[in-house]
Amino acid sequence: MHARRIARFRGVPILRVLIFGLPIFGVLVLAGCRPEIEFDLDGRQSEIDAVTVTATLAPDGVVHVEQRYRFASGEGGTLALPKDLVDESLTPQAIDAVGGIRNVTLDGRPVTPTQGTVEPELRVRAERATVAYDELGAAGRYSDIGVVRLDVLASPEDASRQDPDVDLSGTLVLPEGTPGPVDAHLHGGRDRSVAAEGSAVTFSAQAPIWQPSHSLDVALPEAWLSAMAPTPIASAGPFATEQAARDQADTSTEATLGGLDNQAELGRWILTAVAFGLPAIFWAIVVVGLVRRLRERKRVVGNVPDHLSDPPTAVDPAIVAVLDGEGRPAKTAVAGTVLDLARREAIDLREYGDRVVIKVPLEAMGVNESEQLVLNELRALATPEGVLEGAHIWRQPIRWWRTYRRDLVKRARGMGLVERWMPLASLSGALITTGVGMSVFFFTQPVVYFAMVFGAMIVGYIISFVSGYTLTDKGWRQRALWRSFARYIHDHGEIDKAVGPAGVVVWGPYLTYGAVLDEASAAARPLTP
Repeated sequence: MHARRIARFRGVPILRVLIFGLPIFGVLVLAGCRPEIEFDLDGRQSEIDAVTVTATLAPDGVVHVEQRYRFASGEGGTLALPKDLVDESLTPQAIDAVGGIRNVTLDGRPVTPTQGTVEPELRVRAERATVAYDELGAAGRYSDIGVVRLDVLASPEDASRQDPDVDLSGTLVLPEGTPGPVDAHLHGGRDRSVAAEGSAVTFSAQAPIWQPSHSLDVALPEAWLSAMAPTPIASAGPFATEQAARDQADTSTEATLGGLDNQAELGRWILTAVAFGLPAIFWAIVVVGLVRRLRERKRVVGNVPDHLSDPPTAVDPAIVAVLDGEGRPAKTAVAGTVLDLARREAIDLREYGDRVVIKVPLEAMGVNESEQLVLNELRALATPEGVLEGAHIWRQPIRWWRTYRRDLVKRARGMGLVERWMPLASLSGALITTGVGMSVFFFTQPVVYFAMVFGAMIVGYIISFVSGYTLTDKGWRQRALWRSFARYIHDHGEIDKAVGPAGVVVWGPYLTYGAVLDEASAAARPLTP
């Protein structure tokens, strides 16, 4: 047997196991890590991922706010400020009534926001940024309580419903004063959490950036706003009523958003099932076909006798080389062709010691393309009289082997003995559905989507081509019969090392077929390229 057939797993070449097994393994791995499917064809708009807020309320009602932003990439994004800049031309009383922000800084440097359609905005070109400002008009002092209403996350104009929630968290530090009750509420977002401990209010939420505002409303002892002039009306009752209504509205909104998320999640799982289920069906077809092929192979060779004293068929030795090589003939096929030409007296082959002498008549013609190719190459090496001799007739590497082998495989396919090891139809179906399934997760990126779909088609052709040929059921049976004939030659003759090429006159088909079945090495060696 040839050394090239040693690397096998359960009778199947290791290369073919890898070619077949790796795509299936990849599908199984991907199935275990379901990617997120983005339904919006435009993708996300706002690039804000997280915001951490630190705010300090002064006794005069001014709130100093510091917001630390984290964006999706180093390209940054756009952020919004909660109010317009203070109109410094107004009187202090008017400024307190109208409110606004001043002293805006970006990473510690003063900056002037651009005015958006609704709110001022800043364009950041970094993955992280810190924005600070003073907000006026956010706090009010009444006869019974103090109130601060702080928009901790304003929505930029580029925000859209498809943007992921922002991880919002922060702390509001209240003025020091006589201990008293603090009632804090966070409006906007999901999974909201707000707690007051002493003079500090902590909060967190998963905040949809597209919501107009995310308001932190806090009622505190009015004496803590000692530097503000009180408004002589009671506000505790109206504040409690308003917060109860807003809390209820927040709960309803959160339930609605949760329902939409559940629908989107269901859609993702359905697409995931299609993305992995459809390829799984086609891969199952490929696997079942392979298993059926292996089982059928055992069946068709089950009643082959152990020895055959005569050649099973009259095919030329080169085709037997295709069968013995399981679709990939060895170069001993050339020796078999030369010996068969000599057996039919198309050429004259003699031996003188260790030298082989071949004479190629001008009128010699091959009965097929591969025979004619060998005759042409022999003539090219011969003298003008058509004679060539030597211990080895092929004195240099041959360049026509691929053409010769291609004709052998073509003729074997025509006889129904050989087929592609990996059938293109089922393989293409499996790979194309795999490509389509995987591209579902990237259909917001058309270039990637179409590249994966068409790439899968190309890969199918490549794998089918690279995997080479194997035998059909008929071919496996013929191979088993020829191996029985090879065993007969081995057990009942002494031609392997004792009979050279010229012995074809006596031994005939035993030598021509023995050369390609590795049972006539002395005859094959001088004639094998």
